[in-house]
Amino acid sequence: MNRYTDQKIKIAIIGCGRISKNHLKSILLYPKFCQLRAICDCDLKRIKEAKEFLKVGLIDDQKSYEKIKEYNLEDDLFNDIKNKKINIDLVVLATPSGFHSRQVIKAAESKVNVCTEKPMATKWEDGLRMVSECKKNNVKLFVVKQNRFNKTIELVRKQILNGRVGKLGLITVNVF
Repeated sequence: MNRYTDQKIKIAIIGCGRISKNHLKSILLYPKFCQLRAICDCDLKRIKEAKEFLKVGLIDDQKSYEKIKEYNLEDDLFNDIKNKKINIDLVVLATPSGFHSRQVIKAAESKVNVCTEKPMATKWEDGLRMVSECKKNNVKLFVVKQNRFNKTIELVRKQILNGRVGKLGLITVNVF
Protein backbone atom coordinates (compact mmCIF):
# COMPACT_ATOMS: atom_id res chain seq x y z
CA MET A 1 0.00 0.00 0.00
CA ASN A 2 1.03 3.55 -0.58
CA ARG A 3 2.52 4.76 2.73
CA TYR A 4 0.57 8.00 2.47
CA THR A 5 -2.78 6.37 1.85
CA ASP A 6 -4.22 2.91 2.17
CA GLN A 7 -4.58 2.60 -1.60
CA LYS A 8 -2.60 0.34 -3.90
CA ILE A 9 0.20 1.84 -5.97
CA LYS A 10 -1.09 2.15 -9.54
CA ILE A 11 1.58 1.19 -12.06
CA ALA A 12 2.13 1.59 -15.80
CA ILE A 13 4.92 -0.32 -17.54
CA ILE A 14 6.52 1.02 -20.71
CA GLY A 15 8.38 -1.66 -22.64
CA CYS A 16 7.09 -5.23 -22.77
CA GLY A 17 10.31 -7.00 -23.71
CA ARG A 18 12.35 -9.53 -21.74
CA ILE A 19 13.09 -7.40 -18.66
CA SER A 20 9.45 -6.38 -18.22
CA LYS A 21 8.67 -9.93 -17.02
CA ASN A 22 10.60 -9.23 -13.80
CA HIS A 23 8.44 -6.20 -13.09
CA LEU A 24 5.25 -8.04 -14.01
CA LYS A 25 6.20 -10.91 -11.67
CA SER A 26 6.74 -8.44 -8.84
CA ILE A 27 3.33 -6.89 -9.41
CA LEU A 28 1.75 -10.35 -9.45
CA LEU A 29 3.57 -11.30 -6.23
CA TYR A 30 2.32 -8.24 -4.33
CA PRO A 31 -1.30 -7.62 -5.36
CA LYS A 32 -2.05 -6.27 -1.90
CA PHE A 33 0.30 -3.35 -2.49
CA CYS A 34 0.17 -2.56 -6.19
CA GLN A 35 -1.95 -2.84 -9.30
CA LEU A 36 -0.96 -2.77 -12.95
CA ARG A 37 -3.13 -0.20 -14.71
CA ALA A 38 -1.42 0.13 -18.10
CA ILE A 39 1.15 -1.43 -20.40
CA CYS A 40 2.79 0.25 -23.34
CA ASP A 41 4.99 -0.93 -26.18
CA CYS A 42 5.46 0.11 -29.78
CA ASP A 43 5.24 -3.59 -30.75
CA LEU A 44 1.68 -4.92 -30.48
CA LYS A 45 3.00 -8.50 -30.41
CA ARG A 46 4.94 -7.79 -27.19
CA ILE A 47 1.85 -6.23 -25.60
CA LYS A 48 -0.10 -9.37 -26.45
CA GLU A 49 2.66 -11.58 -24.97
CA ALA A 50 2.72 -9.51 -21.78
CA LYS A 51 -1.05 -9.77 -21.47
CA GLU A 52 -0.86 -13.56 -21.91
CA PHE A 53 1.79 -13.70 -19.17
CA LEU A 54 -0.47 -11.64 -16.91
CA LYS A 55 -3.56 -13.68 -17.71
CA VAL A 56 -1.94 -16.75 -16.17
CA GLY A 57 -0.92 -14.81 -13.04
CA LEU A 58 -4.23 -13.01 -12.61
CA ILE A 59 -6.38 -16.09 -13.13
CA ASP A 60 -8.32 -15.37 -9.92
CA ASP A 61 -8.64 -11.65 -10.62
CA GLN A 62 -10.12 -11.27 -14.10
CA LYS A 63 -11.61 -7.87 -13.27
CA SER A 64 -8.14 -6.49 -12.63
CA TYR A 65 -6.83 -8.10 -15.83
CA GLU A 66 -9.62 -6.60 -17.95
CA LYS A 67 -8.94 -3.09 -16.59
CA ILE A 68 -5.33 -2.98 -17.83
CA LYS A 69 -5.17 -0.33 -20.55
CA GLU A 70 -2.96 -0.93 -23.55
CA TYR A 71 -0.95 1.79 -25.24
CA ASN A 72 1.03 1.53 -28.44
CA LEU A 73 2.55 5.00 -28.03
CA GLU A 74 4.13 6.31 -24.84
CA ASP A 75 2.96 9.85 -25.69
CA ASP A 76 -0.65 8.63 -25.53
CA LEU A 77 -0.03 7.17 -22.08
CA PHE A 78 1.66 10.34 -20.79
CA ASN A 79 -1.12 12.51 -22.26
CA ASP A 80 -3.76 10.36 -20.53
CA ILE A 81 -1.85 10.71 -17.24
CA LYS A 82 -1.56 14.50 -17.65
CA ASN A 83 -5.24 14.81 -18.59
CA LYS A 84 -6.27 12.54 -15.70
CA LYS A 85 -7.83 9.96 -18.01
CA ILE A 86 -5.84 7.30 -16.14
CA ASN A 87 -4.58 7.43 -12.57
CA ILE A 88 -0.95 6.28 -12.33
CA ASP A 89 1.38 6.60 -9.32
CA LEU A 90 4.46 4.98 -10.88
CA VAL A 91 5.72 4.48 -14.44
CA VAL A 92 8.21 1.63 -14.84
CA LEU A 93 10.58 1.92 -17.80
CA ALA A 94 11.66 -1.45 -19.18
CA THR A 95 12.88 0.04 -22.43
CA PRO A 96 16.29 0.23 -24.15
CA SER A 97 18.70 2.47 -22.23
CA GLY A 98 18.87 5.12 -24.95
CA PHE A 99 15.22 6.02 -24.30
CA HIS A 100 15.42 6.40 -20.51
CA SER A 101 16.27 10.08 -20.23
CA ARG A 102 13.52 11.21 -22.60
CA GLN A 103 10.96 8.95 -20.91
CA VAL A 104 11.95 9.96 -17.37
CA ILE A 105 11.56 13.61 -18.31
CA LYS A 106 8.13 12.92 -19.81
CA ALA A 107 7.11 11.10 -16.63
CA ALA A 108 8.35 13.99 -14.49
CA GLU A 109 6.45 16.49 -16.64
CA SER A 110 3.37 14.29 -16.15
CA LYS A 111 3.91 14.53 -12.36
CA VAL A 112 4.29 10.77 -11.94
CA ASN A 113 7.04 8.87 -10.11
CA VAL A 114 9.30 6.79 -12.32
CA CYS A 115 11.38 3.65 -11.98
CA THR A 116 13.91 3.02 -14.72
CA GLU A 117 16.08 0.07 -15.58
CA LYS A 118 19.82 0.58 -15.65
CA PRO A 119 21.67 2.35 -16.96
CA MET A 120 19.84 5.42 -15.83
CA ALA A 121 21.28 7.41 -18.73
CA THR A 122 23.85 6.97 -21.45
CA LYS A 123 25.23 10.50 -21.08
CA TRP A 124 26.18 12.36 -17.89
CA GLU A 125 24.26 15.46 -18.98
CA ASP A 126 21.10 13.39 -19.54
CA GLY A 127 21.36 11.95 -16.03
CA LEU A 128 21.71 15.43 -14.54
CA ARG A 129 18.68 16.66 -16.49
CA MET A 130 16.63 13.63 -15.39
CA VAL A 131 17.37 14.33 -11.72
CA SER A 132 16.72 18.05 -12.18
CA GLU A 133 13.34 17.49 -13.89
CA CYS A 134 12.24 15.03 -11.21
CA LYS A 135 13.19 17.46 -8.44
CA LYS A 136 11.50 20.36 -10.24
CA ASN A 137 8.27 18.36 -10.60
CA ASN A 138 8.48 16.84 -7.11
CA VAL A 139 8.52 13.22 -8.30
CA LYS A 140 10.69 10.31 -7.23
CA LEU A 141 13.20 8.65 -9.55
CA PHE A 142 14.22 5.05 -8.85
CA VAL A 143 16.94 3.16 -10.75
CA VAL A 144 16.84 -0.65 -10.71
CA LYS A 145 20.06 -2.50 -9.96
CA GLN A 146 18.70 -6.03 -9.96
CA ASN A 147 22.06 -7.71 -10.63
CA ARG A 148 22.92 -7.39 -6.95
CA PHE A 149 20.59 -10.38 -6.45
CA ASN A 150 22.24 -12.44 -9.17
CA LYS A 151 23.63 -15.68 -7.66
CA THR A 152 27.04 -15.18 -9.27
CA ILE A 153 27.28 -11.61 -7.99
CA GLU A 154 26.27 -12.74 -4.49
CA LEU A 155 28.98 -15.44 -4.61
CA VAL A 156 31.63 -12.93 -5.69
CA ARG A 157 30.54 -10.51 -2.94
CA LYS A 158 30.77 -13.27 -0.33
CA GLN A 159 34.30 -14.17 -1.50
CA ILE A 160 35.36 -10.52 -1.31
CA LEU A 161 33.90 -10.13 2.19
CA ASN A 162 35.67 -13.32 3.29
CA GLY A 163 38.98 -11.84 2.12
CA ARG A 164 39.58 -14.56 -0.44
CA VAL A 165 40.74 -12.18 -3.19
CA GLY A 166 42.76 -9.76 -1.08
CA LYS A 167 42.50 -5.98 -1.22
CA LEU A 168 40.75 -4.74 -4.35
CA GLY A 169 41.84 -1.62 -6.17
CA LEU A 170 39.57 -1.74 -9.20
CA ILE A 171 36.68 -3.86 -10.43
CA THR A 172 35.37 -3.80 -13.99
CA VAL A 173 32.23 -5.67 -15.01
CA ASN A 174 30.57 -6.17 -18.37
CA VAL A 175 26.94 -7.30 -18.36
CA PHE A 176 25.75 -8.51 -21.72
